[in-house]
Amino acid sequence: MLSYVDAEDVDKFVGYIAQTFNLAFFFDYEMYNPLDRFGELMVKNFQLRGCPLIGIGKYPKLEDQKIRYDTAGFKNTEVYNML
Repeated sequence: MLSYVDAEDVDKFVGYIAQTFNLAFFFDYEMYNPLDRFGELMVKNFQLRGCPLIGIGKYPKLEDQKIRYDTAGFKNTEVYNML
């Protein structure tokens, strides 16, 4: 879960993977939507437990995750929710 890491650092890491390997599969089980009521509670809960989700703000929506990987250079990006 990359939400625990600064989003800029994650972007560099994801970009490195996309640019370094001819064939790469990247699976990420990521939290998203911190702006609805459940998301606000989730973010607050993690904060209170001392493990803030410092990277969740840059890509708050599921569609933003696709943009993250497309921008990093992945050729085919698919994102899904658990429903």
